[in-house]
Amino acid sequence: MSASFVGSRRRWQFAVAELLLIGLLASSAWQTAAAEPRNFLMALFKSADQTPEIEEEHTDLAWFWPTIPQPSRKTILQIDGHYQDPAALTQLLTEANYDWSKIAAVWIDEPYLTAVGEQQNPCNSGSIYYPRILLTQIQVEAAAQTVRNLSPSTRVWVNFSKREILWMKDHGCDLNRSYIDVVSIDDYQGAFFDEVEPLYYYLKTNAPTNYQQRGLVPLVGSKVAPGTPTPATAAGWLPAFFEYAAYENRSCNLPLGPTGVTGLFDGCPVWIVSGWPGVHYTVHDYVGFFDSTAAPIRDIWRAQRQIIRADQAGAIFSAVDDILR
Repeated sequence: MSASFVGSRRRWQFAVAELLLIGLLASSAWQTAAAEPRNFLMALFKSADQTPEIEEEHTDLAWFWPTIPQPSRKTILQIDGHYQDPAALTQLLTEANYDWSKIAAVWIDEPYLTAVGEQQNPCNSGSIYYPRILLTQIQVEAAAQTVRNLSPSTRVWVNFSKREILWMKDHGCDLNRSYIDVVSIDDYQGAFFDEVEPLYYYLKTNAPTNYQQRGLVPLVGSKVAPGTPTPATAAGWLPAFFEYAAYENRSCNLPLGPTGVTGLFDGCPVWIVSGWPGVHYTVHDYVGFFDSTAAPIRDIWRAQRQIIRADQAGAIFSAVDDILR
């Protein structure tokens, strides 16, 4: 065996050991951060299928959409589909007589994937789908402006699919725009730090503004048996989302965006962890959070929910609690 090979092998072994040590230290830091008072919000996608008492037990923010009554506490308003007709959306939201002081964010889900489906990059020159991308950009921006006109303090939140993030990374797809206050990702097929965190790193390092916050959307259900991931697998993935949120929010010093001071973790890089699907029924072959089989997931979620919530300054049971009521 040549000396150069032995030297190279030793250098490789040292490099691997160093990477493992860095990984262990980072993991320890994330876990330590997660043990501190919680400084991010928690919600469940479409949790309004539960009684208000059960929903409030599991979430900081309620969830609703235009066909059901507005909850009495702070909430997220989902406008899937409605954003595609800007004039009709403006009329709908204006005539609904919502109490906008209680709407923390308006959510738009996977708008570009909805427009063109599972295509290769539709922003490439000559793509027959590019006109649909341009039209959707106009629709989403118009929806954001409608929300801003009705309630300047309400965040505009766009949830992207993994496919949409890959389009952005492939260049030419300018989908994450400056009018988006909170951005998040749907990706439910792997452990957070292996599969999902690299996508969030891309959003973090390519944000269109210096005030854009991130939302995390962990899987809080499982595939219908015998599919995967199982409840045990999903439960094993969940803590990493909380650890990442706590670690990223060690400093909540992002500049204020157009929403100004809302008192709800303004300036924190991770604004919210919102589980999907937060329902008791089956959706897209996924069993929801409130299904009996999801007990291991609920146990971990409840444990995190019960951690004392602090504000950015570290005050316990701060004004955040009053704002959420």
